[in-house]
Amino acid sequence: IAERIRANHKSARDSHRQRIDHYRESLRQWHNRVEAPLAGAHQDSNFSVPFTQWVTFSKWSRYLQSLLGDDAEVVAEGNGPVDGDVAAKVGRFMTAVIFRMMPNAFLSFAEWLFAASFFGRGFVYRPWVVERDEDGSVIYQGPEMNPIPPEDLVLPAQERARTIQEMSWVHRQYWLDPNDFIDGIESGVFNLPSVEKVYDEATGEELRADGESESEREELIHRIIKGAMEDGERSDLHQEDDDIKREEAMGEGVSRDFYDDQGLQRIRVWECYLWWRPLKDGVERATEFEIRSREPKRVRMVVHYCPASEQIIGIRPLSEIYGKMRSQIPISECAVACDGRYWTMGIGHQSFDIQEELTRVHNQMTDSLDMSIFPHLLYGAGSGLDPDKARQLVIGPRGASEVTD
Repeated sequence: IAERIRANHKSARDSHRQRIDHYRESLRQWHNRVEAPLAGAHQDSNFSVPFTQWVTFSKWSRYLQSLLGDDAEVVAEGNGPVDGDVAAKVGRFMTAVIFRMMPNAFLSFAEWLFAASFFGRGFVYRPWVVERDEDGSVIYQGPEMNPIPPEDLVLPAQERARTIQEMSWVHRQYWLDPNDFIDGIESGVFNLPSVEKVYDEATGEELRADGESESEREELIHRIIKGAMEDGERSDLHQEDDDIKREEAMGEGVSRDFYDDQGLQRIRVWECYLWWRPLKDGVERATEFEIRSREPKRVRMVVHYCPASEQIIGIRPLSEIYGKMRSQIPISECAVACDGRYWTMGIGHQSFDIQEELTRVHNQMTDSLDMSIFPHLLYGAGSGLDPDKARQLVIGPRGASEVTD
């Protein structure tokens, strides 16, 4: 299954990188940063017309007002005649959960709608969480919404797939601190090989550990953490994977290095959703297409895979987690247009060429106006004129050139 995960990720790598490159250029226009002028062009106009910002703010605010306005509520619909009596009660309950109880619900919705309007399609990760206080009492139990950055979701270029639930596989990338990784092992999120102790029937003394021993288990954990540290040192890979995060950091005006400060201490994990035929009882190893050694029915699995150490750190059938849900992959999506394409154009892509053209025309008109008001000065070689002092006049020349004739 690890080989299948690596093959899937590699097959979609090129198309994913091409899409992220388009997103990065669109995001650069959204931030509307003014680049430093070229040598000798410090007097030229370099203003950038914020057309992308104008259109995005208009569409984004309209979506927010429509979905999250003053009268926003969740309307539940029953699936059968028995559900009609409780549909209204369920709708009121989910309205309270989303708008009053769910942590950062409005911020998550706003980020999700921005990604959908700007990039054309936005994604949000919605796992079922249970938050407890120090005494173990449940503070919140329900869904959680975490917007997924575009570069952290890799999907196949699959035909006739209109939703993410119809994809043959889905890879979501996330990062773990070592302590969170160890807590996940203790809580059962990452089901590493468990230890079963074997005792002598006569004396009751422990003889050996069946399967992985405690020392081997700790060695596996250390190998995963060490692999993450070595993974953080590969700056060529990280610059490729986090172009959008770096562009966002530059747009915020901060100098944030995601890997020198934190990457060496964090674990890169791929959360992979794919169809897989489990091994039959009593079979330890088999290739993917050894049908006799595998169950006839495929099962949708969720696999947590650490690419740095090439180690699977958790695997479970989705039916054990979200058995009663139709959409078992805990990822929701939103698209601004349904034009028959999965990756539809967003505002950033649609307005890219328009902003480039408006900026070019604006700067040309500004430079032409400067030339008419501040003409170019020609002066003789022996006139003794200092061009720098001439530019300091109230109405001085825009440029000056020394001529001999």
